[in-house]
Amino acid sequence: MDYKVLDKTYGFFYNYFLSRLPEGLAIPIGRGLLKLPIEYLPVFEIDYSGLETDLGGCMLPNPVILAACYHQPWIIRKASKMGFGAVTLKVTRDPKRGNPKPNIVRKGKGFVNCIGFRNPGMEKTREFLKDCDRRKPLILNIAGDSIDEYCEVIEGLQDYADMIELNISCPNIENGLYFSENPEQARDLFGESVNLSRKPLVLKLSREDGYKEIISNAIDSGIGIVNYGNTSPVKEDRLSVGSGGLSGPELYEDTIRNVKKIREEFGKDLQIIATGGIDSGEKAYMVMESGADAVSYVSGFITRGPFLAREINSRLSGR
Repeated sequence: MDYKVLDKTYGFFYNYFLSRLPEGLAIPIGRGLLKLPIEYLPVFEIDYSGLETDLGGCMLPNPVILAACYHQPWIIRKASKMGFGAVTLKVTRDPKRGNPKPNIVRKGKGFVNCIGFRNPGMEKTREFLKDCDRRKPLILNIAGDSIDEYCEVIEGLQDYADMIELNISCPNIENGLYFSENPEQARDLFGESVNLSRKPLVLKLSREDGYKEIISNAIDSGIGIVNYGNTSPVKEDRLSVGSGGLSGPELYEDTIRNVKKIREEFGKDLQIIATGGIDSGEKAYMVMESGADAVSYVSGFITRGPFLAREINSRLSGR
């Protein structure tokens, strides 16, 4: 069966049923459907030759990445078989319960969430990673309240990952923006991380103004990849904590504009992962044409479904 038929079927189901349900009901239904063995469909078995992407020495079969959101091993395992070139797993040193519900609501065609970096912590994550079949590169997205916390995770888990993403821009946890708002402290974090890590490092940027100094500090420290950008902080009274991070198509224009600016300001030696609002093959193509080396998304995985990575790769390869 052509993947386009499956894609349209999911689109009809999402637009006319799932998106009309209350979030508290739609999310478990959606995750329940994701547990079906769809990753074994032959539509995901395609030739990615010509799309191979080298990020900091880590070779991806294609430049499409599932961005940081999930901590559940079963989702990571499934996503790695669904056409992505790499998948991202979020983790902190200590377990985090996240924020109470409601912690995700719809806003336009996107979402605002305050999930809060929920994950089982470094030790439990290590148990999963020891037996993880990394058929696709695995990126660990890490956050912490101090440089020591970042470094403990890097030291403890880098043997089980292919890349490390320093998340200094999460609006949903206490101190999540501290390093993003304090460039000198960020420089110290970058230096310590580079000295410790044997794997390529990625800097996950905030969408707020002032990233130029942060990027300069990262480059000076030896980090050559940036991910622009994280969700955008917004007030939202429907959420349990009154605010969260906006994701979805509303961010796309900001993403493509700032990818162009970063490329112009820092040249070809800096690699860029573009994140935010990418929910079609054409949007991915345009942001790559604007200077990105790779693209990543999460909201599109929900709104467009599991066949979006297949669509993007088809558009990028001209097939």
